[in-house]
Amino acid sequence: LRVEKAEIRIGQILLPALTGNSTLQLDGIVKGVQRDGKISIHGQIELASKDSEMTTKLSGVDLVAFQPYLIKAAETGVKKGTLDLDLKSTVKKNRLHAPGAVTLSGLELSSGKTFMGMPRDMVVSMMKNKDGKIAVKFTLEGNIDDPKFSLNENLSTRIGSSVASSLGISLEGLARGVGSAGGSAAQGIGSTVGKLFGGK
Repeated sequence: LRVEKAEIRIGQILLPALTGNSTLQLDGIVKGVQRDGKISIHGQIELASKDSEMTTKLSGVDLVAFQPYLIKAAETGVKKGTLDLDLKSTVKKNRLHAPGAVTLSGLELSSGKTFMGMPRDMVVSMMKNKDGKIAVKFTLEGNIDDPKFSLNENLSTRIGSSVASSLGISLEGLARGVGSAGGSAAQGIGSTVGKLFGGK
């Protein structure tokens, strides 16, 4: 994401040990293809240990610019829409715990079969019944030192699962929508779980 007009304030830093909490505040404009949004990150961090407590807010961010964080390359693209995000993250001993909430507004999708692991037509249909908005809560968790941990994949998986739940789509419903007509229910559910958790 491209951030402009960034204002960054960092509080006390103890050199050379880098121990003790340093306050951090970042505010800026998130550039988008169709509109610009806002980003705000406030909190504190101990640079030596990487322990931190942060609040991150995104407001009116262009979904076209944000879509690499939400969907896989092979999935349906985003024509337009905005994203609001409120995330409170804590890192202790390299473990991330970050409950958050996200709202997708005015989402319009390109042609394709799936969006965030769900049948595209189902998402579009459900959004029409929710005044063009989907609001969900989710939690990011993981070991930031683990080479296999991907914040982007974790974000897309957690939000995708929460969106499916918010729309009232069960795993069985997803299996019917995503699974092949000739496949068994078990195969359909297995395929769906794979899609939800980053499989192809």
